[in-house]
Amino acid sequence: MARVELDVARQRVDVFAEHGTPKSWPCAECGAACGLHDHEPERIWRHLDSLSGDK
Repeated sequence: MARVELDVARQRVDVFAEHGTPKSWPCAECGAACGLHDHEPERIWRHLDSLSGDK
């Protein structure tokens, strides 16, 4: 995890995941070394129990 931001007033927890930046990444099909770039847009999921306080 790169960082976690907690906003209790808004009942929101933002978790940011990142991976290291290797100089190359293996191709899923042939295994050849390929350059790495941002390949996914930021995504948001809802988890209703994160700040419910119930255990």
